[in-house]
Amino acid sequence: MLFTLKATLPAIFKVLYHTPITYFYAMKITLQLLVAITLIAAACNSNTPAAENTAVPKTDSTDTVKNYLPVLDLIKEDIKRVDSFAGAILLRTSKENKKDSNYIDLAAFNKSTADFLPAELEIASFQNNYKESSFVDESSQVVNFMYTSTNNDATVRKVVLYIPPSLGTDKVNRVYMEKEFKNGDTIISQKLTWKMRSYFIIAENRQTPDGKSIVTTRKAIWDVRLFNEE
Repeated sequence: MLFTLKATLPAIFKVLYHTPITYFYAMKITLQLLVAITLIAAACNSNTPAAENTAVPKTDSTDTVKNYLPVLDLIKEDIKRVDSFAGAILLRTSKENKKDSNYIDLAAFNKSTADFLPAELEIASFQNNYKESSFVDESSQVVNFMYTSTNNDATVRKVVLYIPPSLGTDKVNRVYMEKEFKNGDTIISQKLTWKMRSYFIIAENRQTPDGKSIVTTRKAIWDVRLFNEE
């Protein structure tokens, strides 16, 4: 019985975390399942005679299941919502103190989202090359899940997901990334923000070999209530 339960656990976690279901909802379901499994296992053990000098096998740390938040799935899901429901998409750009704004179509929007979908955040690479930490902001009570790269050659250096307190099911409402890479002799640094159901911002700094810094900001907005905000 215990062997069956142990073998079933990875499948349970896979189902819970494969789709972009909200993190705390999955955590609540997982906790309920673990409590039930613990009670069943305890009942089985109470009916089994204890063996003398039975060694308890140690759990290898490599067997630990990493239940990272599915960053790419969350953003892709929001992109689908834009494709399906957005009435208009406003793009604001700022470069060297020059500002411009215009409406873009879905094809241009989808092309501009590529910076938020790096292969490094595919689940296998994400779990193997990033370390998770979490904390609660005392002033806002927002839960922060932070993922920092353990690979010095990674383009994506940091990812933060924000989950604000809610009377209903807690949901990720914002994703923040920091990226750094080279394009020829130019060093490019990006700070990216994706606000669910609202907008994204890409702040980019290009450092040229002669020391010149070129700063560009792009903000795409699909929540019409925010069109008049700077």
